[in-house]
Amino acid sequence: RTTIDHASVEKHQTVEYRYQHEMMRNARRHTMLKEVSATSAELYDQSSESMETHRLTVALEVLAADGAVQREQIALRSRTAVETAEALVKEEAQRARLNEDVRLRKIKEEGQLAIDRARASIGVLFESIATGATALLSDPL
Repeated sequence: RTTIDHASVEKHQTVEYRYQHEMMRNARRHTMLKEVSATSAELYDQSSESMETHRLTVALEVLAADGAVQREQIALRSRTAVETAEALVKEEAQRARLNEDVRLRKIKEEGQLAIDRARASIGVLFESIATGATALLSDPL
């Protein structure tokens, strides 16, 4: 009977040992799963934050690039406006010089015409005087 009792106690101890061992293993597994779950949740939160940070960084880079493009467009428009204004001023100055040259030529031509008329008139005057003087000297009165 003692052998049977002893075998029964030993069996009961073995079952108890296995049960406690299984409980400890399950507790460790549960703790590890909890840690993994917590780490996973933390990593998910970090990745969400990281993705949001990345999204915001990209958005800021896009805004900065857009601002740079707009500044370049404004600078280009400014340069174009200045160059256009300079070209218009140069064109107007050249047109004024050409108009002045035309006016000066016209004045010179009118002056030359007046001089030619005056010479012709003086020539006619002297011819008349010469004809009168010749007639006066040739007429024996």
